[in-house]
Amino acid sequence: MVLTTLNKTISLGQEKIMEDIFKCFGVEECKLVSIAFDVTSKLCKIDKPMTIDEANKIEGVPYEEEIGCVMFVMIATRLDIIVVIGVVSKFTKS
Repeated sequence: MVLTTLNKTISLGQEKIMEDIFKCFGVEECKLVSIAFDVTSKLCKIDKPMTIDEANKIEGVPYEEEIGCVMFVMIATRLDIIVVIGVVSKFTKS
């Protein structure tokens, strides 16, 4: 995290730590975007992937670890994304 002080204010930035997290999980080519999240959206689990290829593709993807890292950043600097991460984190267990 980057801590900056300017004009008697303190700012915490998460860009560097997010870049490190992306690099750790091999997704450093992803693009950061700002999106609105509809809190009335309903997500659902699929009990089983549709095809063997889909199952093989998602096997071993560390979703829980990735979301955990983002949760750390969220708690430290971005309370505005707490709802989104909370909702998405419910779907990490298969």
